[in-house]
Amino acid sequence: MTLHPSRYVYWVRNDLRRTDNFTWEALLAHRANHAPDAPLLALVTGPPGWDAQTPFGWSRLSDRRKNLWLQAAQGFEAEWLLQPGATLEFHWGANPADLLPLHTNAGDAVFASRGFATEEIREERAVAQTARTHGFELNLFENHDVWEPALWNFSLQSLPLTFSGYRRKVEALPPPPLGNPTLPPYPHSTAQPHSDAHPLGGFPFSGDAQSALAHLRRFVWETDGLRCYKETRNGLLGVDYSGKISPWLATGALSVRTVWKEVNRYESERGANAGSAWFKLELLWRSYFLWAGRVDGASLFGPQCAWNNSIQRRVALWTNGETPNAFVNAGMIELRETGYMSNRIRQNAASYFIHQLGLPWPIGASYFEHHLLDYEAAVNWGNWNHLAGGPRNPGRRPPFDPTQQAAFYDPQGAYQQAWRKCT
Repeated sequence: MTLHPSRYVYWVRNDLRRTDNFTWEALLAHRANHAPDAPLLALVTGPPGWDAQTPFGWSRLSDRRKNLWLQAAQGFEAEWLLQPGATLEFHWGANPADLLPLHTNAGDAVFASRGFATEEIREERAVAQTARTHGFELNLFENHDVWEPALWNFSLQSLPLTFSGYRRKVEALPPPPLGNPTLPPYPHSTAQPHSDAHPLGGFPFSGDAQSALAHLRRFVWETDGLRCYKETRNGLLGVDYSGKISPWLATGALSVRTVWKEVNRYESERGANAGSAWFKLELLWRSYFLWAGRVDGASLFGPQCAWNNSIQRRVALWTNGETPNAFVNAGMIELRETGYMSNRIRQNAASYFIHQLGLPWPIGASYFEHHLLDYEAAVNWGNWNHLAGGPRNPGRRPPFDPTQQAAFYDPQGAYQQAWRKCT
């Protein structure tokens, strides 16, 4: 790494936070040690596909998803500009390989967090080539997981084919070094409301990091949500049945390391239980899909899909919540109206798309990408691939039966009735 950069540039992707941000910390540490007076510039590009359209009639990011990213970015900007000599520019959807040469000079040091799926990796490679051409230095950091390959006793390319294999390997490792386990103090204990929140929405919060940390405190400590998490996690209506942290993880407004540390602290102070263990298990599922996305490359996204009038009509029944199944319909209406749906209903809706409607699964995954506030490419496409019986699901679990699932998880029909009223 260059010892005395003329300027430090932070290429900001999905890491819109100050707390537990390895990339930000590495940048500031290098600056303090080698060039304390060098100016700081943050260039925010956001996720790939910001203004892109799909072949299926919807954009890759809904306005609601964009709003969440904008809220996260506003919180990031306020924290970044507290540093002497710091400036920030927003370039949503810009090609970073084209953008960085316009804002960097030879001798500048660019810091960024690594991505996982093919587009993100392609961006990094293009920026690395641009750096060689224009004489600035690119420094990339792992910044999105608790368990990263540097901590493993196996290689990324030998990532187990199944989640259970990954879990066994990771749980046999020493605990990861996580640093200070305490949340920073914030004046409000309740997360701020989302500007366009639906009254029935499961994620009614603003996207900024302060709201994320406030909600994490609320869920873990104020509502004691981990104590009964295993029993409530399959809920369908309301906020408190699950952690609701995934949208903030997706934008990087919240670090999964911060979450893991808080769960550890909870277990130390209030006792480990089935709920806290299950919560960690679900974070480990996310970890597995992230690394699998990096290994699997383009195959993660499945085959090319036909798009004709027959497929279009059947897809429209699903997206509009007009299928013969009321449980699936309720989930699709909730997704359309709020950008969020519980894990239970999204698994049922995706399985119905694949197995009952017999439609090409990448189309459904693309629709989820458009709407889901918590969309992460490797996680979304990995889950769809898994449900479709892809190589990382060698057991080929049977499809969900949404009628049976509704009878068990929505026995009084409250969820179906709530969203039927919204049509």
